[in-house]
Amino acid sequence: MYSRGGAPEKGSSGSQGDGGMGEATGTPKRLPLHTTPQLYRLHHSPNLSKRTFSGSVEIVVLVHERIDCITLHASASLDVLSAKIALFVSDMAHDTREIAAVSMERDSISEFIMLNFGEPIEPGEHVVSVRYGGLLSTELRGCYYSTYRDGEGREQPLTATHFESTDARSCVPCFDEPAMKARFEVSVDRPRGLVALSNMPVADERERDGGVVEVRFEVSPPMSTYLLCFVVGDLSSRAASVPASLRASDASAALPVRVWVAGG
Repeated sequence: MYSRGGAPEKGSSGSQGDGGMGEATGTPKRLPLHTTPQLYRLHHSPNLSKRTFSGSVEIVVLVHERIDCITLHASASLDVLSAKIALFVSDMAHDTREIAAVSMERDSISEFIMLNFGEPIEPGEHVVSVRYGGLLSTELRGCYYSTYRDGEGREQPLTATHFESTDARSCVPCFDEPAMKARFEVSVDRPRGLVALSNMPVADERERDGGVVEVRFEVSPPMSTYLLCFVVGDLSSRAASVPASLRASDASAALPVRVWVAGG
């Protein structure tokens, strides 16, 4: 289903306002500032046996001026399958209008994907939804596949992420620049018997068909995309705490610390 080449690329030139690249220089450009992320609702589903992943993300964005498209980072290796936007047309909480993207153009130099919805997007808060998938990387970057040997010498699979500095875009379409901080509400699928980790404590778990457990994590504080992480594997942990007396002078409670290792 997925290929290393990802979706077809289309070079694009233009101004900073439309998220293009400088045609004369061919150098990557920064994301336009007319759209900023507020919250990512992100679902990540790795398949360890096929060494692939699929996912979906809803990005609550704040549009600061009238624009023609939404520009995100997405590496060429990431297959973007579909996109839509829920336009908030009034102050009513559920008064929205949903539009599917009519085109998705790639800029391979800047690793942009420009989502065009066929009509101007007015200032305000809207929700961009994207479905995507790809191959787990064979390098220790992006969302990658790895193995280790357990106590009996058997090879066991593991998937983890390393997004610093600009590899979050290889796993999820996003605003992949450090200054564009947002909160993250993450859920991760894991096979029954394995462990899923992310940046925040587990909020709840839900059994799904096929021996899969969906793990939902608490919402993170605002952070950059390169700090986002997912790990799925046979993991075990040791817990400890840092006493309040060893923390900052205004700390009133101990700080819990947990260290995770593969294979126990």
